[in-house]
This record gives sequence, structure tokens and C-alpha cells, in this order.
Amino acid sequence: MGQPRALPPVIDVALIGDSHANILRQYLAPRLRFAASMVAPSKHFAGQFCTIADDRLHIAQGDLLSIFPRLDGPRRDAMLNARARLDTQLQAIIAGRGPIVSTLGSATHRFYRTHAAGFRTQDQAAPQYSGKMLRALLGSFCAPYLDFHRHLVTSGRTVVFVPAPARIPDEHPAPWLAYDGYMHAEMTRMGVTVLDTHGDTCDETGTLRADFAADDVLHGNDTWNALVINKLAQVLPEMAIGQDRS
Repeated sequence: MGQPRALPPVIDVALIGDSHANILRQYLAPRLRFAASMVAPSKHFAGQFCTIADDRLHIAQGDLLSIFPRLDGPRRDAMLNARARLDTQLQAIIAGRGPIVSTLGSATHRFYRTHAAGFRTQDQAAPQYSGKMLRALLGSFCAPYLDFHRHLVTSGRTVVFVPAPARIPDEHPAPWLAYDGYMHAEMTRMGVTVLDTHGDTCDETGTLRADFAADDVLHGNDTWNALVINKLAQVLPEMAIGQDRS
């Protein structure tokens, strides 16, 4: 029998996020492993997904029916169990000291799908929302994500936020662009390092170029992942081992 394949090295970096984080983790798997991770589909981070009690950050169980009103008993139990597992993973991350890479809150499509209808008039031309109303919607929707990252920063952790690929739909891009701009500004203001992924990957309209797009409608491809890793290596020396050198 041949020698067992050596496992890739573990770096002292934690990964937090949704499907964008999972794709990044899978892309890096042959070269490195994160010290800890908390990764799940974005639905698990909908609404007030976190709580801070006794200066401790937790994934909330919460009232899932207020977010998912059609959730039946078995599916509700499954989501509660999943959130319990996520909280265990989060506590392991909090117990560490290394930097954290996060895509949590980068799922712009959730905000877009929730509020896109309000950006259309009857002729589907001009937006209905005023600037004041849009800021209020953004503030409410983004607050849990911002609270989550603020707690990590104030506890002394280095946090790098990776914005999702700008897979902006052709119709009514305003809510998408507004969300991205708001999250980037607020994250930067609190001391999170926001990775500039859009400058090298978007066309003149601010939309992801085709050569960086995966075959689905939301994610980036391996070219996107390679760019993200190279940029992460520029701000986190620990990531250099996973840098794409092709």
C-alpha cells in the first residue's frame, strides 16, 4: 500500500461566512486548512442571528417563524440544531487568537430579494424608495451583521471582510449597489479590513466580469477565488501559503 497522503497545513486563521466562504474553503482545501470555521448557507444568518449577553457573542436560536413563517416542525428543529452547531463552532473561533476572514453579510442577494419590489413603480422604471427610507432599510437589515463583526473587533481580533462577487441583476441594480456601499463603509468605520475585490473584477457598470463568474447566478469561479487568496495574502501573512502562484 502507498503512503497516506499528507494533510495540508493548518494556518492560524478562522473562516466565517456563507456559501461564498464555503467555496473559498473548498478552493483552498488542497493547500491549507483553516484553524477553525463557522460556515453555513446564508439562510442560517437571516434576521437577528446573533446575541450578545454577558459580553459573549452567540448564534441565536431566536424565533425562526418570524423569519421563515412556512417552517414546519421538523425543519424548524433541523434549523435550531444547525444554529446550535454554529454556536459551538463560533465559540471555538472566539477562543482563538488568530485573524478572522469573513464573508458574513456579503450575501447582497438576500437584501435585494427582500426589497427589490419596493424599487419599482408600476411601470418598473424609477425607484419608489426615498433616500431616507433606503438608509433606514439598510440600517435595520445590516445591523446584526455589523453588531457581530463589531464585537469581534472590539474584543481585539483582526477581521478581514471579503465582499461577494458583484453579480448584479440587470433590472433595478440600485438596492444591490446601495447595500454593498453601506456594508463596505460601515465595516471600514468599525475597523474591519474590507478586501477590495470589485476594483479588479468589475466592468464599468460595477458588475462582475464574465471571466470571474461561476456558472450559477451568485458566486465567483476559480479565477475569482485565486484573486481573493492573493489579496488576502497581502493583508494576512498567514494566508501566503495558500496564495495562487499560477
